[in-house]
Amino acid sequence: MLPCAEQVYAPERTSFLKKDYICRRRIKSMTFKTTFKNLCRKAAGTFKRFPVSACFMGAAAILAVVLVHSEDKIEGKDSFFLMFWTITAGLLNLAVKLALTDWRKGEEHPVKPLWALAINVLWLGICLTFRQNWPLDPGWTNAAATLVWIIVSGIFIAPVKQKSDNDTGLWNHIIDCSAATATAFVVGLLFAGGLDLLVLAFNMLFGLEIGWKAFADIFWVSMIFIAPMVFMQLIPTKGRYDTDRPGKTGLGLINYLLFPLLGAYVLTLYAYAVKILFEWNLPRGWVSTLVTVSMLCLVLMIFLIYPVQFRKAENRWRFDRKALRLSPAIFLPLLMLMTVGIVKRITDYGITAPRLYLALFNVWCYAVCIGLTVSKSKRFRWIPLSFLALAALSSVGPQNFAAMSRRSLVSDVKKALTSHSPDIRFPLDSARYSEIMESGDSATVVGIDRKMEYLYTIYPEKVVREIVDTTVGFWNFGLWAEKRQVDTVAVDADGFRWIEINARGAVIPEGFTRFESINFNGSVPLADTVFVTVSADSVMLAIPMSEIDKADKENGSKPLYFYGDGGVFFTNNISIDNDGGNARSIHLNGIIFLK
Repeated sequence: MLPCAEQVYAPERTSFLKKDYICRRRIKSMTFKTTFKNLCRKAAGTFKRFPVSACFMGAAAILAVVLVHSEDKIEGKDSFFLMFWTITAGLLNLAVKLALTDWRKGEEHPVKPLWALAINVLWLGICLTFRQNWPLDPGWTNAAATLVWIIVSGIFIAPVKQKSDNDTGLWNHIIDCSAATATAFVVGLLFAGGLDLLVLAFNMLFGLEIGWKAFADIFWVSMIFIAPMVFMQLIPTKGRYDTDRPGKTGLGLINYLLFPLLGAYVLTLYAYAVKILFEWNLPRGWVSTLVTVSMLCLVLMIFLIYPVQFRKAENRWRFDRKALRLSPAIFLPLLMLMTVGIVKRITDYGITAPRLYLALFNVWCYAVCIGLTVSKSKRFRWIPLSFLALAALSSVGPQNFAAMSRRSLVSDVKKALTSHSPDIRFPLDSARYSEIMESGDSATVVGIDRKMEYLYTIYPEKVVREIVDTTVGFWNFGLWAEKRQVDTVAVDADGFRWIEINARGAVIPEGFTRFESINFNGSVPLADTVFVTVSADSVMLAIPMSEIDKADKENGSKPLYFYGDGGVFFTNNISIDNDGGNARSIHLNGIIFLK
C-alpha cells in the first residue's frame, strides 16, 4: 500500500510552516524596531535642525502643566508672560533660522550667537512690556496679535528668496508648510485624544480616581510640544522651484465651487450698485462685509491657481489664466462702493478702531487690485508683505488705531460737554455730569452717553476717569440714551439695553421656603408681556415690558420682581437686545423664590 501525499510530505510541511512563522515574527519585530528607530532618528534630526525652537516649545509645554496644577496661585500677568514668551520665542527662532536658509541648495546657515542673543533679548523685553501692561487694553492686544501674526507669517514667506520672474518657489513653500500645519494639528489632536481615552479607560475599568488635570496635561503637551515638533519635522529642507500646479481635484474645486461663489458675490454687489444709482441712496453698512468677503475670496483664488499661468502650452487652463488677469480690475468699482460706505459711517457716527482698520483694508485692496492688474498677476509676494507692514504700522506703537480711536472719542465727549458749559473742569462729579445730561438736547445726550459706554466697555477705566470721577459709576452709562434706535459710535446694532438693579436686600415673599440662583438666556417674541420658563421646577414667569422700561428710567434704584405660578423672581440685572426681526434676545440674572 502506497502512503498518501500528506504522510510523505508531512515533515517537510511542518518545517516550512515553522520557518514561515519564525520569518513572520522577525519581519514584525524588524518593522516595529525600524519604525521606532525612524521616529527617534526623525525626532533627533528635528532637535538638531531647530534646537532653540524645540527647547522653547518643550519649556512652554512644561509651563502649561505647571500652570494647570498651580490652582491659580500664579498671577494672571505672570501666567500670560510665561506662556506668551516661550511659545512666541520658539516661533521667532524658527522663522529666523528658516530665513537664513538657502532654499535652492538646501543649505541652512546657523544663526550667529550674538545675533541670536540680541534677537531673543529684544523679544524678551517686548514680552516684559506686555506683562507690565496686563490686562491688555485693545491697543496692546492688537499689538501683541499683530507681532505674533508677523512671526508666524515669516515662517511661511520669509525663507524663499529667488531671482526668477515669478514666485513659484514661494508658492510651493507655502503649500508645503500649510500641509505640514494641517498634518501637525491632526497628529496633535489624535495623540491627545488617544492618550486621554487610554487614561479614561484606566479610570473607568480599574476605579482609579484620575482628575481632569491629567487630561489637561496630555492635551497641552500634545498641542504645544508634539504638534510643533511634527510641523518642524515636515518643513522641507530644499525648495521646489518648478511650476507645480494644483491637481485636477484642486482645480475642479476652484472652478466649480470658488468661482461660482465669487461670481455670485460680484453680481449681487453690482446689482446693488445699480440700485443705488437709480435710487440715489448711500450704501448700507453691511456692504463692506460683502466686499471684504469677496476680496478675500479673490486673493485666495489668485493664490490657488497662480502656477497655472506659466503653463501656456496647455489650452485647457486658458480660462484660469484670463480669470487671474481680469478679476482684479473687475473688483475696483466694488471697492469704490465700499469706500463710500466707510466714509458715511465715520462721518455719521465717528471714529472707532474697527472703522479705521476697515478703511485701511479698503486702501490695501485698491493697491492689490491695481498692482495685480498692472503686473498681470506675475508676482504675489508683495501682497502678504504689504499687508503685514500696514498691520504693524496701524497696531504697533503709539500711533496704533486703538489709541487714535480713544483719543478721538475722549476729545469728542469733552468737546460736547464743554459746548454745554464752557467753564467746566474735568473730571466731572456725578451731580455736574447728571445736570449736563438732563439739560442737553436729545441728540447730544445720546451721542455722549453711547461714547462713554463704549469707552468704559472697551478701554481701561482710567480712560473714562479723564472725563468723570469715581462718583459716576458704570450704570450711569447707557442710562441717558432714550432713543436706543439711534445708531451711534458705540453700537451699530439697534435696541440693546442693560439694566443693573442697584437695590439690594430682597424681601422673601410669604409662603416661599427655598430659592435658586438663575442665569437665563433665551429668545422671546416681540410682545407687551413675554413668558419665560426658568428653574428646575419649570416656573413660567410673566415679564411685562412696561416694568423693564420703568426700571430703566429709574436707573435700577428699586427692586424688580417677576411673578409666575409657584415662583417669584428677584432680578439682579437684565439685558434685552432687539435684533430688528420678530424676536428679542433676553438675559436674566437673579434669584427665584420657590414653594
